[in-house]
Amino acid sequence: MTLGDFKFIFWMEYLHRLLARTVGLVSLVPVVVYGVQGLLTRSQWKAFGGVVCLFCLNGLFGWLMVSTGLNDQPRVSHYMLALHLVTALIVLGCCLWQFLRHWQPHHPEWPDRRGRTQMRPWAIALGVAVLVQMGVGGLMAGLDAGHVSYTFPKMNGYWLLPGLLSGQGILADMGSHLPLVHFEHRVLGMLIGVFAVFLYLSWAYRVNCDRTRWAVNLVGVICAVQVALGISVLFTHMDIRMALAHQMNGSLLWLAALYLLYCTCSEPSAEPSAEGGPDRVG
Repeated sequence: MTLGDFKFIFWMEYLHRLLARTVGLVSLVPVVVYGVQGLLTRSQWKAFGGVVCLFCLNGLFGWLMVSTGLNDQPRVSHYMLALHLVTALIVLGCCLWQFLRHWQPHHPEWPDRRGRTQMRPWAIALGVAVLVQMGVGGLMAGLDAGHVSYTFPKMNGYWLLPGLLSGQGILADMGSHLPLVHFEHRVLGMLIGVFAVFLYLSWAYRVNCDRTRWAVNLVGVICAVQVALGISVLFTHMDIRMALAHQMNGSLLWLAALYLLYCTCSEPSAEPSAEGGPDRVG
């Protein structure tokens, strides 16, 4: 590592910590101020306070991740890196969910409520799959496993790479063996792409709700872009700009999946404010 490389990493880490602390204050201060003024209902206290607690937990995981590199081998644990990333995505998802609850208090209502109920498992499956895939992507980044192969659809001319298993145990290999982690990320990404196609074909023309139909279309478009970016990352030999775009678009896919899930949920009952009148926050 050159001095210039070290300076780049130092400033990236410093700005990341500074931004995290700023976001933490932006999250905490309004909750405290509105709470002291009695403008939050009990459920809002729980919801917004829960987001702040999750954000603090994410910061703790970030520090624990950094601490794993403070030893003779200056490399952080890829497991902690993936955990830090997944927790951040959960915080992001919770923020989106609370935003939707206040921006769009009543969920889109279909004339066919049975169809909405039938679609919900599809949205749940998509959200879980995307979150797991992002976690595997964190393992990929922590291990630099993307350099295992730069070809697609085959990996260096093989459908199954030689040495896919190390013999140390399947569970250990799934999280630490570079060829298998690389293979997992590819296969799960393609499966999500196929699932998104089936989701679109099954529901895009059956949904009698403009916002939900828009959510289905959004998932399809973002998923197609994500697959294209993933292949492009390989062809550019893990160019950092392409990899960053791939990660950012994956986060958008996670949010789109959550919005689709929100559109399939039942309408909540109206909740009185902290002072017994109409809701004063949001």
